[in-house]
Parts: sequence; structure tokens; C-alpha cells
Amino acid sequence: MIAKEERISTHFVAGAGFPLAGKKNLSVKDIVDYPFLLTEKRMGYRRVFDDTLAKRLLEIQPVLEIGRTDLITSSLERGVGISFLPEFVTSKKVSEGKLVYLDVVDFEIDIWKQLIYHKNKWLSKPLEAFIEYVKRMEFDNEED
Repeated sequence: MIAKEERISTHFVAGAGFPLAGKKNLSVKDIVDYPFLLTEKRMGYRRVFDDTLAKRLLEIQPVLEIGRTDLITSSLERGVGISFLPEFVTSKKVSEGKLVYLDVVDFEIDIWKQLIYHKNKWLSKPLEAFIEYVKRMEFDNEED
């Protein structure tokens, strides 16, 4: 049972001083040869990212693959390369002017945040309360 879901925006992101920062109408082909810092292969959005590239007969050989997005974003701030990350990871540093979203116009991936529970399992009162708490705290306070 999907208790709640919402679309998560993902972006190509780089340090504010990166050579492609501020350039308009980039194609994914314009950026694939730059150094990439990515999350580990087969992790959620990374798997979808790789599959989407493969459908276009494109491949990225990352210079770093790591599960810690904080290390990726701090490396990007120093101008190390490009990454593809969800907005919730990057929005604060973008608003601070440390990172920028690259204007890649031909690449969009739908990623969803979902709260799921088994519909045929009994839900205790504490579990029901937890589900309501997560819905309230992790989703945009929208009504069902």
C-alpha cells in the first residue's frame, strides 16, 4: 500500500566555478566526457540514471563512486567535476551559491519518494502513528 508519494527532482550539479556553470541549453552529450562523481552503482536513482544513459548508448566512467552524498557535494564545491543528484541533497548548497544546477535540457528522470507498507499485514497503533509521523514530516504536508 502506498501511504504517500511525491516526485523528486534530480539535476546535474557542479561547483559554482565549474566551466559549464551558467551555460544554457546543454545536451547530455556535452557533459559526459567531464569527470563525474556519482553514488554507488545500482543505488536507487543511480541505477535509473545509468539505465537512461544506456538507452541513449552513452556511458559515464566516474572518477569517484561513493554512497556519501555529502562528500560528493563538498568535492563538487572545489570544482572536481559533475554529479547527478536529487534536489533534496543539493538545494541548500545551490541556494548558498556553492553549487549550480547545469542547464541540461535533454535529460530528465522521474524519481519518486514513497512510503509503502504491506496492505495485508496488521498495523499496530505505534506503527500507524509512525506512518502518520513520516507522512507529516517527510512529505510536503499535503492532504491525502
